[in-house]
Amino acid sequence: LVQRCLLQHITAAMALRHLFKKTFYAVPVDGTAAGSSSVAARLSLARAQAEARNQRDEGSVLERLRWPILPVSAATWLLLCVSWWRYRDPEKLKSLEQASGGPVLLDLLGWRFASHVGPYQIPNFMRARLHEESLRTLAEPLLLDYERGRALGRLEQLTQRR
Repeated sequence: LVQRCLLQHITAAMALRHLFKKTFYAVPVDGTAAGSSSVAARLSLARAQAEARNQRDEGSVLERLRWPILPVSAATWLLLCVSWWRYRDPEKLKSLEQASGGPVLLDLLGWRFASHVGPYQIPNFMRARLHEESLRTLAEPLLLDYERGRALGRLEQLTQRR
């Protein structure tokens, strides 16, 4: 009966282990109590099982996020590889720049994050000579803000280091 009460008390104390980060056992050190070694063994076993449950439940952040991130990462790589393959032709890239919504897509492909995540798109931009139009625009004396911003943004994409 005493052992059962002691075990219940210790189990309740183990629930507070997260609060204090320590577990104290109320077992006599001198070993005079009968069966104290079996109580200590049971307590050690209970503590080991509780820690194993906590480790299983918690896991690392990377392990928990691995399966949601893996398909997104694979899809991003696939899309960037397809865009790199599709727009390696300079004429297709120039036609994309003239198309509706094309400058936005070019901004996304030339974005620094996209260059770190997937294949490097800037060599395709250089082969298509997209920078020449930006340089001609900046040479004009009177520019609107959005014209200057677009030209500077394109040159910034082409001159950034990977």
